[in-house]
Amino acid sequence: MTYTLMAVTSSLVGFFYSLLFGAVVLGGLGAFFIYASQTDPVNRR
Repeated sequence: MTYTLMAVTSSLVGFFYSLLFGAVVLGGLGAFFIYASQTDPVNRR
């Protein structure tokens, strides 16, 4: 008999996919803001 440490349910898989998707979205937004801040400097007097 084999015992698994934890059973992976479909809701748990969906949770991990939502975490992954959220990380991709936040990473893309962060990369966009870094790119925008480097290419559009603010001129202060």
